[in-house]
Amino acid sequence: MRKPSKATRELTAQLADLAVVAPGVVLQRSLRLASVDGQWSASDQQEILRMSSEKILAAWQSWEAMTRYAIRLNSDLMLACAGFWLPATFPRTRLPSTQEALTRMTVAGVRPYRRAAKANQRRLGKG
Repeated sequence: MRKPSKATRELTAQLADLAVVAPGVVLQRSLRLASVDGQWSASDQQEILRMSSEKILAAWQSWEAMTRYAIRLNSDLMLACAGFWLPATFPRTRLPSTQEALTRMTVAGVRPYRRAAKANQRRLGKG
């Protein structure tokens, strides 16, 4: 059996961490909002607004990170093609396998969600 790549190990760690942290954040927020019996304070209302805005921000950051990786991969592909036709001018470029490229793109896409969840865990844990 082949050893998992660095990107596969990183993705596994990110997803496992997110699977532990995210439910805890949801629980903390749910308990906070349920404990006030429907009479939310200004800080509770701010927390509700923050919940939705941070999801949108993380989605944009995820999309941007995956797009950046796709552009970099496309540039590497173009250089590899140029190296095939003009080997004296362009050095050989090693391209990742399809599985490796998709894994790296997924790592880039998951990272903003994990970062937001970890920040919420720290912030809500203080309260």
